[in-house]
Amino acid sequence: MNKTFQWNGEKFYFSALEAETTRKFIPEATKTAKALEDYEKDVVGVGNLLSADDIIAECKIIDAFLDTILGEGAAEKMFKGYDLGERVAATQKLTRLNNAQVKEYGEAASKGLFA
Repeated sequence: MNKTFQWNGEKFYFSALEAETTRKFIPEATKTAKALEDYEKDVVGVGNLLSADDIIAECKIIDAFLDTILGEGAAEKMFKGYDLGERVAATQKLTRLNNAQVKEYGEAASKGLFA
C-alpha cells in the first residue's frame, strides 16, 4: 500500500487508516469545500471571475486543509506562489490516494485476517 503523498518533490507520509488521519480527513474536506463554496457565493458572486485577491484567499483555504492533513507547513513546502489550479490538483491527488488506500484495505479485509 502506497503511504507516500508527493507533490513538487516534497514527500509526506499519508495513511488513510491511521486513526488521526481518519478522524480529520472527511470533516476537514467537508469544511474546506464549504468554506470555498461560501467564499465564492458571498464574496465573489457565483459565475464571476476570481480576482488575484480571491485566488490568494482560496489558496489559503486549501493550504489550511493540507496543513491539517499532512502537517503544519506542508503547503508552504509544496507550492511556490498562489496557483489555485495547482492546489486543486494536489488536493484531488491526495483524495485519490485516500480513496485507494481505503479500497485496498476493504479488499484485503474481506479476505480475512489470515488469508
